[in-house]
Amino acid sequence: MKNLMSKIKSFLRNQEGAETAEWAVIVGLLVIIGTTVYSPTGTIAAAISGVAAKITAGITAG
Repeated sequence: MKNLMSKIKSFLRNQEGAETAEWAVIVGLLVIIGTTVYSPTGTIAAAISGVAAKITAGITAG
């Protein structure tokens, strides 16, 4: 039983898994930022212009 407790304590002190999870979150955020900046139409400015055009068309259509 003492050996099992020492293994559990060692596992809880191990920070390698936490560091890997932090890097995964950072990479995920970078991917989200990258896909936001570059839309399928080219740039974020083009995407915003497209959305603005759709809003304007919706407003004028009544």
